[in-house]
Amino acid sequence: MRGRLKDLTINRDGSQNVTITIVGTDYREAFDSLADKEVSIEIKQYRERRSIGANGYAWVLVDKIASAMSIDKEEVYRRAIKSIGGVSETVCVKTKA
Repeated sequence: MRGRLKDLTINRDGSQNVTITIVGTDYREAFDSLADKEVSIEIKQYRERRSIGANGYAWVLVDKIASAMSIDKEEVYRRAIKSIGGVSETVCVKTKA
């Protein structure tokens, strides 16, 4: 879901309350089902997700690059991810896997 941080208050016991304004979603039903339960919370900056069409076009371009370089499109993708840095982790995997 998407929203904005609205307020942060500190209680006398040191606990903190975060107020969030939710945008574009009616959260009342979900709130009722989770009220007074311990929940997992992650707050991060909102970013538009890439559309399926954009993802498909990216792979079309990867395929064209692969053809021009005479290598597999997966190899083009792997090289691109490695060159970006900070978004991947190197893991050793057997070729058969």
